[in-house]
Amino acid sequence: MAQVQPRETGSVQKGLRFPVRLVILLLVVAGAVTLYVARTEKEEPFSVLVHVAGDEAKIVQTVGGTVESVLAEAGIQVGPHDVVTPSLSEYVGPDTEIEIVRAVPIRVTVDGGEREHWVVAATVAEALGEIGIELGPMDRVTPGKGTDVTPDMSVQVVRV
Repeated sequence: MAQVQPRETGSVQKGLRFPVRLVILLLVVAGAVTLYVARTEKEEPFSVLVHVAGDEAKIVQTVGGTVESVLAEAGIQVGPHDVVTPSLSEYVGPDTEIEIVRAVPIRVTVDGGEREHWVVAATVAEALGEIGIELGPMDRVTPGKGTDVTPDMSVQVVRV
């Protein structure tokens, strides 16, 4: 009867175990070193230009973060109706320019009622458009449509 030789099934697998474990260990060590270096590197500050409507532009030194965090770091407050571009949640980089347009309250009397609105418009006509008031060709607006918007101004629209 022929003698059957036992198969060496585990010898190839046993031979690969050590190199595979070594590679995994090296990857873990390399990842840890990379993470350590990334966390200990000092971030270089850069400049961000902030334009606030009506004020001079301001250069703010920062190491990054969101628009909101950069403005807070610079002591610049943003009102709930102000328009900020890019949005407060956007991340900044070295070429970022932030623009803030301050909203102002105005009182508008139209169709028998008076309401307060917050607008960022420059003129009365733009403000009326911003709050959704459509003017007819004969409607009268006081002060005039080309008048600059100022805080707490009153605007009257008389329908004709």
